[in-house]
Amino acid sequence: MQEILANPIFETKIHSAVFLRQDIIVKSDSIGIDSSIANAIKFLFGKDAYLEESIIEGQNCIVIKNADFILSGARTINADWSCKEIK
Repeated sequence: MQEILANPIFETKIHSAVFLRQDIIVKSDSIGIDSSIANAIKFLFGKDAYLEESIIEGQNCIVIKNADFILSGARTINADWSCKEIK
């Protein structure tokens, strides 16, 4: 008899979370950073946010550095996360 092994997928739901000074990676086939995009990034993610071009895992990416943002009602699967109290 063949044994069936289960590989569960866990969903994590973020009801509300504030992220400070985080990096956001956006995979893109065409890379190009102009002043209008840079200004929009500062407007959306805070005055300290800026863009960098990068290659991650062999793919062109734009990285939004130092972003401040809030997630509400976000969902993800198989999240690798930790939680600790900050005093």
